[in-house]
Amino acid sequence: MSKPLLISFIFLTTTLFSQKESKLIYNLKKEGTYIVTADINSLSIQEIGGNTQNISTTQSIIYKLKVTETHPGGYDFFVKFKKISTTVNQAGEKRFYHSDSTNNGVSKMFKTFLDKKLNFHISKRGIVTPVYNIDSLFGNESDAEHKFVFSQSVEQKITEILPFPVIFSEKLISGNKWTVSDTIQSGIFRFYDKTFNIDSTKADNIFITEKSNISTDKNFPVSMNNVYIYFDLAGSFTGNYTLNPETFVINEGTTVQKASGKVNMKYTENSYIADSWIIKIENTINIKCVKI
Repeated sequence: MSKPLLISFIFLTTTLFSQKESKLIYNLKKEGTYIVTADINSLSIQEIGGNTQNISTTQSIIYKLKVTETHPGGYDFFVKFKKISTTVNQAGEKRFYHSDSTNNGVSKMFKTFLDKKLNFHISKRGIVTPVYNIDSLFGNESDAEHKFVFSQSVEQKITEILPFPVIFSEKLISGNKWTVSDTIQSGIFRFYDKTFNIDSTKADNIFITEKSNISTDKNFPVSMNNVYIYFDLAGSFTGNYTLNPETFVINEGTTVQKASGKVNMKYTENSYIADSWIIKIENTINIKCVKI
């Protein structure tokens, strides 16, 4: 789930984008603070041993984002959770987890995440880099379970729900469309051949669409429940965004990610494949961002 300045955006209009070339970059202010709400709906359909299993997940994450420092090449900011809730529906059985609850272990862990600051750096082009270490968040060996739940259910979502969806070209942008050559890693997926298109502009909003291809590294193991999982998936990603014309921070956005392929399981990284199955994944995220 990376992504003078002010003068360029003060006069941002349709005329600007009709010019032959325009330099577009993020324009954040130190101490700028935002509340971001992300609603995530995920569906995986797995064919295992001739049987089809559907798992649907809905997740709501609310967090505060604050810009802490500005640099010539970009900005430092942190994310701090205000609410995390998840509902998992598997074979008709629903499980609920909420950071306000103490009814189960996962909910208690979500509550501990509310106290954690996640620090990031973003370049003015929009390349986001985490600068925190998960071991510094959960340093004790007794927190191994916390780290696992955090990395699997929360951390992988963060880069997908940051309000910096656009990656601007290194070179001057010609017209209303550009392609970014950077390969971006988010969770198990690599995003590449990203193409952005400015659909329209208004005084208070810029409307941008994104398309990219996605795939996984079939040789990269994911440790999960004492086994190693290898994903061999490919698919597509689309995004529709409404952006602030001064800062290019997202006001609202919707992304849809679809992928399918094979999953292989091994008991050790060097063992033979013990099991394999087909999986199809669809992930929809709705984001809203408000400056406070």
